[in-house]
Formats: sequence, C-alpha cells, structure tokens
Amino acid sequence: MKISNCLYGLLSIILLTSATLQSQSLVSHSDFFQMQGEQRTLYGENHLIQGHAYNLSVPKRQTSHTLRATEEYTVSFTLDQTAETYRIALAIFGENLPESIMLRNFSTIGEAKCKLPKGSYTMYAYYLSKDNLRHYVVFKDNVAVLRNMSIDFNVQDAKYLTEIKSYDEKSVLLQGNVVQDGKIVHRGNCKHLSTDVYFLHNKLGCLMTSFNKFYSPDYNYGIYTNDFGENISLGATVKGIKSEDGSRYFLSYSSDKAGQVLKNEPKNYAQAQQRFASTKIGKGYTSIASPAYNVWSVYDSGALSHVLMFDYDFILQDKIVSFWYDLPKSKDGRFTTLVAPAFLDQRTVIPSVQGEAKYDYRYLVGLPIRGNAQGTEYVDFGYGLWYGYAMLPDGRQSIYPGHPVFSFTEKQGVFEYGNSCPILSIITIPNGKTLLLSYTYLGRYGEVRETDAKEESTLQQNRDVQGDVVHHVIKNTNVQVDNLAGYNITTLDYNTSRSDFTPPVLQMLRFVNAEGEITDRFDSGTEGYVEFAAGDFDHVDNDKGLGYWSCKQQNVTATLYYAEHGTDSWHPLEVASKPEHYWAQGFGDFFRGALSEVAGEGGWFDLKVELKDLSDNKQTQVLSPAFYIQNPTAISPLLSKEDVKLKLEECNMQVIGLTNPQVTIYDNAGVILIDKRGNSVPVASLTDGTYLVKIAGDGNTYIKKLLISH
Repeated sequence: MKISNCLYGLLSIILLTSATLQSQSLVSHSDFFQMQGEQRTLYGENHLIQGHAYNLSVPKRQTSHTLRATEEYTVSFTLDQTAETYRIALAIFGENLPESIMLRNFSTIGEAKCKLPKGSYTMYAYYLSKDNLRHYVVFKDNVAVLRNMSIDFNVQDAKYLTEIKSYDEKSVLLQGNVVQDGKIVHRGNCKHLSTDVYFLHNKLGCLMTSFNKFYSPDYNYGIYTNDFGENISLGATVKGIKSEDGSRYFLSYSSDKAGQVLKNEPKNYAQAQQRFASTKIGKGYTSIASPAYNVWSVYDSGALSHVLMFDYDFILQDKIVSFWYDLPKSKDGRFTTLVAPAFLDQRTVIPSVQGEAKYDYRYLVGLPIRGNAQGTEYVDFGYGLWYGYAMLPDGRQSIYPGHPVFSFTEKQGVFEYGNSCPILSIITIPNGKTLLLSYTYLGRYGEVRETDAKEESTLQQNRDVQGDVVHHVIKNTNVQVDNLAGYNITTLDYNTSRSDFTPPVLQMLRFVNAEGEITDRFDSGTEGYVEFAAGDFDHVDNDKGLGYWSCKQQNVTATLYYAEHGTDSWHPLEVASKPEHYWAQGFGDFFRGALSEVAGEGGWFDLKVELKDLSDNKQTQVLSPAFYIQNPTAISPLLSKEDVKLKLEECNMQVIGLTNPQVTIYDNAGVILIDKRGNSVPVASLTDGTYLVKIAGDGNTYIKKLLISH
C-alpha cells in the first residue's frame, strides 16, 4: 500500500499551525514593519495583560506540587490609584497553588478579595500610566497567610526606575521610534527594536513577562518597581535591526536589584558570520535568500519564550548570516539568551480561498549561539522550534546547556551549514494502533533543514502494511554535497500488535577528526570518527498540551556499515556505546566508531545505520554520500598508493599494477597468514576482518589494508 507524504506531514502541519496561532494571540504585531517582524511563542499557559505600550504575560502554572487539604482564608486586597495611573491587575503565586491567580476586577476604591490556602505567597500589583507610556510593579514576597487578612498595595512604592540602554559596536545608542498619540515624535536609528523582560523568582520561576513597544530617546526600556527582595530578579532580551545598514544586534541583561541602569559594553560584542549552503531545491530560490533569527530567553534550562525574527526584503548575496551578540549568563547562571541564525531556503505559494497569495517559508536553521567576546557556545539541544523531543514535563523546551558532546565552541572555526547528507529524526506518537509521525532532517552540525521534510517533489514514501506488520520507507532526494547528488533512505519496521511498537529514532550524527573538529572529509581514515545518538522514546501525555518524551537508557542496539559511494557492497564498521554521554532529553544513547577500518579506493563513502530496540522494532538509515576519505588505509603506503591497487573477486584477492609480486598477509597481531607469489591470491581461508597486506615487486614495497566480509 502506498501513501503520500501528505498524511505523514499532517502532524507537523498541526504543530506548526498551533504554535503560530498561539503566538499571534499572545502579542500584537502592529509595530511590525513591512515584510519584517517577529513571531513569538510563550511556553506554558499564561494570562495576558494588554496595554498600548506594553504586553504582559503572567504564567498560570509554575511548579509541580501535591495538593494537601488545608484551611482557607479570605484575603482582601486594596490597590490604590493616582491621577496618573490605572490599576490593571494583581497576580498571586504560591508553591501550594495549582495555578497562579490573577485578579483584574476591582471596586471603585480598588478593593478585591479571594480565598487562599494557608501558606506563603509571592504577589505583585501592576499599574499603567494613563498616557500608556510608563508601567509600575509593586512586589510582595514571602507573604504568610495564616488567617483572614488585608493587604495593601501602594503604587508610590514603585519608585525605582530600571533602565536598559543598548549600544552598537561603535557605542551608538540603539533607539526605536518614540510614539505619542499614535504619532512619531522622535525617529530612532532602528527599523526594529524590541525588549522582552522577565521577572523571575528563584523558587517559583517566571512571575511576569513584559514585551515592550515604547521607547524613550534615552533608553530602550524602563520599568518602575519597588525593591525586588532577595528572591526576585530581572532578565531581559534585546533584539535590534539598524535602519541604516540592516545590522543585527542581540543582547542579554540581568539584575538582582531594582533601580539599575543596565547597559552593554561594546567591547564585549562578538560578531557571528555564519555561512549557509542552499539545499538542492533551495538553489532555485536565490532571489528570496533572506536571513532570520530564532531567539530563546531561557531560565533554568527551559525556554521562557521563542521569537522568530525575519526580514524578507533583505537578500543575502553571499549566503552569510551576520549579527552582533553579547549574550552572557546572569550572575547566578540561571538566565540567558540564545540566538540561532537561519537562512530562507525556499518559499512556496499556499492557495487561498480569498484569492490572495500566501507563502510557506522554509528555512535552514543553525545551532543556537550564546556568549560574547569572552567565549561562544554553539548549543545543540536537539531541535524543536515549536515542538519536539526537547519538551520538558512542564511544557517548556529544554534549550540550555544542550548535549555536552554535540555542542561545541567557536574553536570549531569557520564552517558551513547545509552541505551534507542529513539524517532523519522522527517524532513518534502512538495513537491506538497507529503511529503518528513528524519529520525533521538534521545536517552534520545539527542544523534543521525544513525544506527536506516539506517538499513533496523530493520526499517519497511507501508504506506497506501486512496485518499488524508495517514496513515504511521514506526517501529524501533533496541532497547535494558539493556537486554530488545524494539521498537519505529511512526504513521503519514495526508490529502494531506489540505493547511497544515505536521504533527507535536516530537523533544526531556527525563526523569528527582526532582534534574533535566536525568534518566529513579526511586525508586518512586514521583521522576520522563517527559519533551519533539514538534512543527508544516513549510519548507521555501530561495534560499540558501535546506532552513530552521519556527515554530508556541502553535500550537500543546500533550497527554501522559503510560502502564505497554508488555501490551496494556493505562492510561492517565497529561502533561502541558510550554510557557516560547518555542524554535523555532529546538524544538518548551515544555511540562512537573509528573510520580507521574503512577500506576502498578512496573518495566518497555511504553509511548505513541500523537501530533495534528490545521489542524488535527497527529503523535503518542510508546516507549517501556520508563521508570522504582520500586514503582509506589505516597505514599509509610506503610508496604512492596509485601505483598498486587491490581488488576482491569472489574468493581471490587480485593485485593490479605489478607483475608477479610477492604477497604477504598478516593479522592484527603481525602473524603471517598467507605468503604467496602471484597476482591472484586465494583468501577463502580468512575470516571476516581487517588484514595487513605487504606487496613487493618491481623493486618497490607497498603496505595496504584489506577488509574481508563474506
């Protein structure tokens, strides 16, 4: 039975649509510029407080807890109001509350009440100035509710102004337009400038998120508060695009004290200049080659929000996405910001019933970056721009620190995203006796290739069902490495009658040299290693959306094979599990193998990965081409290898290039197994394995490696 990829792309479409709708409902996009703007997603369930100048989000759920029967008390609140301010909302948080509480309805004198279980609470009152230009927050922490009581909030206590001032690399203040009464009264030097501010509690998590749309000529952001107290801190992410030259800036700030002026030091900027190679399909869309940026604000490893910044009018002629960044961690190491550069690979038209053309934008998305001039990290957390294996039980993405092996520093040097044969990572969700699938193709560095999973002309599928047995083949031909056409063929084999019929999944694969640098091109096989992660994941429905995935350690066996490119002669490649690198969130078990055993004429090689779990579910991936070795021999020949070649024909080894040579074959211990003169040497007596061959003739001596696989 054949099916199209439309059915199996359904889940990814649903996920993307859901995330897009969520982001549009959370924030106003009225400040977008033509063909340029942001899409924002908040993680978890949130109350939304909207004003003209500020959009604020109050998380509803904070921490897991066990409800216990306890007394409840009536707590009365009074929020004052001045001639200059409006009382907007009161938010209440507690470790024994299943959800945060937000009060928005007050009497004419600012009174409201609610019942609270006995316990300790954190709360704040939020006020907005009547000209919509300033906002005020009054915090109260460690409030003990032990009886019926009254609590008063005074807006005049918010007397400390926290300002954020962001400067470019030349020490020029980044400024947005200053707007009053809908009119621009001061034009800034940025066509886009946004500031996301988070108030964070060291026990309760995020208390409030503010999306700023008002700018002062003197600063990017300002907020009046009372003293935070020792448990509350502020984290902020600034994103700016200069009007003059389109330069991009990303900054991260933090403060554990109210009333501070937070500003960056231009000397701390680092500049990213990330090169991208279009996919085979993408090479036909050079006219839309624009940059984009995925931005995560992160607290305690999980994402607070995700923003996609895009500018479709800015065309990259050199396919290099460039930006300035100063993204340090907070003093306690819990808050930071990460930025992943992206490159628009393809734009397709979506038919519209209204007749207006709409587009589906498909990107190459690089790894998130954090750090500055003092050091940079490339963070591989797996993937899941909207939803994936990186989801945490609380509904956030697990972003930082990422996998400790697959993540790397700027010491990697200059590299290019997209110029490799990708792997396929498959999100699996059992639904009765059906397996829902969503596809993500990942390049050699962990970059996401969106075109591969969406382009029907290059993604073919065949799903054969015989009773409960499913054989599903997915072939992606949107692959071009240098000028060599390639493919990824993934095969799933599973039986829906089993209690566990979810196949294991391949989550990451790369090649590295002896120094640990990522590359799939080697002069000698002794220089190269293959590293990959795979896991047996179970989907968990936690009633907080679509759920998350758990992973069993050492529940997957992995086998590798290689073949010279374009052939179907597969040879085993030894691989070992490394339990010390197991990473449950998004990766699973870690495996490593050496390329020193690879034998052949030299050039490109294909790779086959076979995975099997304890329930006998299987996944196989063929990557073509996968890696390049100029000299596949483990020991370099004494003379040029081009002078003499070895060829296996049935049970004989043929020596080509010499006349009647003396041939000696050794095992790995140096023991002579065969010593014979002639161009044809019988090797039927040799078991599978790798052997050292010494060839002497015409006054020269050569040493080569021979791989035998019956």
